[in-house]
Amino acid sequence: MSLANSITVTTVLKLSEDLSNWPIYKDRVQTAIESKTGLLQHLAGTARQPQEPELPAEDAKDDVLEKYDKAIEKVDEYNQREATIKQQIYSTIPDSILNQIKGETTAKEVWTALCDLAEKQGKMVEIDIRQRIHDSRCQEGSDVHAHLDTLIALQNELIGMHAALGNNDFVAVILSSLLKSYESVISVMMATLSLSSKPLTPSGIIQHLTQEHDRRSIQGRLEKKALSDETALYSHGGGKQGKGGRGKGKKGNQSSSGKKCYNCGLTNHVAADCFQPGGGKEGQ
Repeated sequence: MSLANSITVTTVLKLSEDLSNWPIYKDRVQTAIESKTGLLQHLAGTARQPQEPELPAEDAKDDVLEKYDKAIEKVDEYNQREATIKQQIYSTIPDSILNQIKGETTAKEVWTALCDLAEKQGKMVEIDIRQRIHDSRCQEGSDVHAHLDTLIALQNELIGMHAALGNNDFVAVILSSLLKSYESVISVMMATLSLSSKPLTPSGIIQHLTQEHDRRSIQGRLEKKALSDETALYSHGGGKQGKGGRGKGKKGNQSSSGKKCYNCGLTNHVAADCFQPGGGKEGQ
């Protein structure tokens, strides 16, 4: 009986050129092959290869011909199952990798060669990703959201390789990669978690940090708007001036008495007159 219509190649995720998705690819290919009747033994190398029967004489009796046909059918069945596994592998790997393993004879040999190649090179990929995730730093002025997304993407690559950082290690990587301006936020966050006895998880840390980043972004936009509005007010002569002659009017710096600065949060001056970073007189 022909297997042409009963065994087909299953569509699976293709192996990437850098082998970074090897563990996921391996699991899916093995599952796809194991789901087909009779293929598992071939992948494991335990299927017995039938011998090619001798061609019967032209005047052979019917029972001899029938025996020959059955033997040939077993040979064809074995070869087709071997070819199905090879096709499943060959159609889902890059040409550069195919060229390194196509010289193997049996499906088992092909699969073993691919596993050896991928796992040796995959270790180097894992080391590279781990180095990148540990070296990652969020620079001043950078987007904290984008930085955290990069760390998450690298961790997901390690997860796909069954080599993910543990929760505590990943939390340590996240916290050590942040700006110095986040040190006070981290201290408060750690103290709060300690008092609440909640577990320290990467997702919880990331959520808290993104919320803090969003809060700072909103505050920064509001302060810039306030500074812009005050600058516009002064440029149009909107500042308070005293009435009458000399000695009766208020001095310019007295007009800010009691006002709160939106730049530094202190009182008795406005953002336009603030000497702190971000103020109108920064660096003067």
